Amino acid sequence: MIPPKGATTEATMDWVSSQKKNIHSEKKRSLADFYVSVLGVGTYLGSYDEVTDKLYEDTIELALLSGVNLIDSAINYRCQRSEKLIGRVLKKLQDQKKISRDEIVVCTKGGFIPFDLVPPESLPGHIKKNWLNTGIVSEEDIVSSCHCLHPRFLQGMIDQSLANLGLDTIDIYYLHNPETQLSGAQPDVFYSRLYEAFCLLEENVSKGKIQFYGLATWTAFRTEGNESISLKTILDLALKAGGESHHLKVIQLPYNLAMLEAVGIHNQEYKGELYPILSAASFYGIDVVISAPLLQGQLGHLPQPLMHKLPGSLMAPGRALQFVTSTPGVAAALVGMKTKAHWEQNKIVLTEANWDLKVLEEVCRYLIKG
Repeated sequence: MIPPKGATTEATMDWVSSQKKNIHSEKKRSLADFYVSVLGVGTYLGSYDEVTDKLYEDTIELALLSGVNLIDSAINYRCQRSEKLIGRVLKKLQDQKKISRDEIVVCTKGGFIPFDLVPPESLPGHIKKNWLNTGIVSEEDIVSSCHCLHPRFLQGMIDQSLANLGLDTIDIYYLHNPETQLSGAQPDVFYSRLYEAFCLLEENVSKGKIQFYGLATWTAFRTEGNESISLKTILDLALKAGGESHHLKVIQLPYNLAMLEAVGIHNQEYKGELYPILSAASFYGIDVVISAPLLQGQLGHLPQPLMHKLPGSLMAPGRALQFVTSTPGVAAALVGMKTKAHWEQNKIVLTEANWDLKVLEEVCRYLIKG
């Protein structure tokens, strides 16, 4: 077992404890074995250019220096540009001794076929050149011409992400939208592929390349359709792959004022009963990170009747974030911010106490009524 060189329990605890002016005590959360700010920086959206890179770099630097210690990316985000710019920011701030690596929780994902800085002229040609002709995978391993969970493919993704980020260890590594596989594989094949992927991820934990792993999903845990995944089955596979001390500790899924399935759809089994995913995850001891809390900017403006239901004086994005981060079972929410103005607006949420549970329930009832 090679010791990891990433975030630590002690350093992240010290980090959030030192942020008394920047972060309310209720907005400091535990995530896997770490302690994090309830808001994390997401890096999904944006053009494939240096202008967008610079916007992200400036905002991420500002967020880190203001108390945020959770960063999320994926190797395919913006053609690997997002991972690379995160690496530049982390190196700069470490060189300046403004942050320490063990204080920052860095997460990324693999599963989708990535591009190199810009999209290729031919996707089939790109896949053939880099993965088929090289013998890394076969055509049968790739689903929908974009997604692969083969261990050789994933190992390449982990190693490339480490290089892009300039890190020795990724703190949380997600399989990215694994439910994509269900569009081209039968459930038994899908779960077999997941098991093999979990075995590989446990090996990478032993090598010190990652600390924990999980699933970053879109539909998997909040629907009852063909792309629905059982958390119980997932944990059984992790137990088989890594034993009682397996390292699957986190899942990621969307939840916001327009997408309430995480608290509203009872589709996850626990001890013979069905529960919404946020409840079931809590029962199983799995932490939940929320993606799209602002629905990729669509919740930047809210109808006045809804605004009246949301307490406080924050602007619409802030209230939307308050709704998400106040919900029981949410460890953190990821917000993509490419401008300092957005960061200044969103960071106020970190200083606010959580809304009362009765307020959340009333808002949900109002939204469900429509």
